[in-house]
Amino acid sequence: EKPGVSHGINVLIYFFLSTLLFFILKRILKNYNILFPFLVTILFMIHPVHTEVVASLKNRDEMLAFLCGFGGLYYLLQYIDLKKKRYLVFTFIVFCIGYLSKSSILPFILIYSLVLYFFSEIPPKRILFIFFIVLGAVAIAYFIPRLFLPKAERVKDFIENPLYFEKSLWNRLGTGLLSLLFYLKMLVYPYPLLYYYGYNTIPVTNLWNVWVLLSLFLYLSLLAYALLKFKEKHLLSFATLFYLIGIAMYSNVLVPVVGIVGERFLFLGSVGFSIALVYLIFRIFGTDPKNLTIEISDRVKIFAVIILLLIPSTYMTIKRNRTWRNLMDLTGRDLKHGDKSAKVNLQFAGQMMNRVYSAKPEDQQSMLHTFTPVITYYFRKALAIYPFNYETLNDLGSVYVNFASKPDSAIIYLKRATALSPKLQPAWVNLGLAYRKKQLYDSALYC
Repeated sequence: EKPGVSHGINVLIYFFLSTLLFFILKRILKNYNILFPFLVTILFMIHPVHTEVVASLKNRDEMLAFLCGFGGLYYLLQYIDLKKKRYLVFTFIVFCIGYLSKSSILPFILIYSLVLYFFSEIPPKRILFIFFIVLGAVAIAYFIPRLFLPKAERVKDFIENPLYFEKSLWNRLGTGLLSLLFYLKMLVYPYPLLYYYGYNTIPVTNLWNVWVLLSLFLYLSLLAYALLKFKEKHLLSFATLFYLIGIAMYSNVLVPVVGIVGERFLFLGSVGFSIALVYLIFRIFGTDPKNLTIEISDRVKIFAVIILLLIPSTYMTIKRNRTWRNLMDLTGRDLKHGDKSAKVNLQFAGQMMNRVYSAKPEDQQSMLHTFTPVITYYFRKALAIYPFNYETLNDLGSVYVNFASKPDSAIIYLKRATALSPKLQPAWVNLGLAYRKKQLYDSALYC
């Protein structure tokens, strides 16, 4: 009810991990002008796509995993520089803690190897040895809790990601490439931002789609360039591979992800994007980022471009943060751009229902008169997007029973809900209430 303290904690974690990112960039780019890692960190910090990670209190797990991922890298670099084995132990421990926060730390297994290849002189055998050390940390963090914790289960819901039920490899590849194009677009032009996507914001499609083919071309080009420049250890190769590794597990190709796409999934990959963007800004003005002294005229040009990027980004970030003030504001404001999402429509209607239920008894009657048409409209809209969601059918039936006093309408939707999910207990209760209002007591008792 008073989330201010928790929001403050999230902001502090975000600031701390961004500071840690700066010092790691400063170390791996030690031959570069200090301005370079500083500007990369600033662009990363201010990117509007990160508002979800910081403002949504649930996503503290993402920040903690990210913090531990870079914390492990920090100790790993200490181990390489100082040759003291205790730092390798620290990497192992911190990585275990990060995995216990969230499995989104997993891309760091490859990122550690990438960093060591590009920014150290250690032989491939030692890189492989460190890779298996970190893999061991994952195994321990994965298996030990399962010895004493119950099995975690999450219901796979169609409105969250239809790919859970998609068997066609072509459709999975097509939708995955569409998801990857979405991520590139959000890094370059982060608008509109939504707290949730899901079905049907990214439609299931096969490979024969113009946007899918564009995505395939762009990603093959990125990969080809990264591999072409891999042997010479070019910074753009590193940044590109960093982005690709960071985003790979959210592509929907191998494993479908909750919500199909999400802004939080860009948290790690945006580091690679920020490195590439700052590098390109330097090169546009013919400035070598490795120069320890940069001419004042060149600095002015670079800062002018950075400021032009920071002003709209800052504005969008502040504006988006306000949207996260409470659930009613969030779900209501995101309806404008999330009208294709079944869950966004569903959650807005649910928030309005909660508002009626939590109102004072003397205010409920007037609120019912005002809110009931709006609630039913958005529940019906959610059903128009996905007609087989038994929970939405139950919610709409509940509104017709308890708010609108339309038992006949309620029975239609509640029968469909119980047919789709015979063990959906609330739907049977609501169906019983509808029959009771019609004085069909035998049917009510049966329900």
